[in-house]
Amino acid sequence: MKKKICLLGSYGVGKTSLVQRFVYNKFDEKYLSTIGVNISRKTIQLNESEISDFVKNIDLFIWDIANIEKFDSVAKSYLNGAHGAIIVSDISRPNTINQCIEQANNFLELNPKAKIVFIGNKLDLAENVIFDKEKYHLNFKSFKTNVEFVSAKTGKNVEEIFNILGEKLAEE
Repeated sequence: MKKKICLLGSYGVGKTSLVQRFVYNKFDEKYLSTIGVNISRKTIQLNESEISDFVKNIDLFIWDIANIEKFDSVAKSYLNGAHGAIIVSDISRPNTINQCIEQANNFLELNPKAKIVFIGNKLDLAENVIFDKEKYHLNFKSFKTNVEFVSAKTGKNVEEIFNILGEKLAEE
């Protein structure tokens, strides 16, 4: 089973770092802004008990998309045909939440049957940042989907978030 998923979010929230951690198990401290889109591929194996017996592996084609400031024909071409999205915010920058909501709405308008998951990245900064997990969940409540917290830097929950989305995609 092959599935196209997109990573969406503001600039600097760690989309590329999440892909690097998930696909290559590495993290680079240097910030490199994505221009356009980078596509990576990784196969995940799901537990048979969580889904039907005949689905075991999902090839994820991960589209790491640069910050979409305007929802134009270029943005639509990147998002078109996606089966799912991981929509990323930065827990140290609460203003990134609003863009997540806007991008989720635009994404689902283009791909109404797609599955989405929201994440708050940079959990490794939690000791230095005040953020309210409950308030985070409330922001995304209307989407009726998972809201998770991860750290691309440490790897905490990164594998899990892709597996959560993979399980949602396998249910189709």
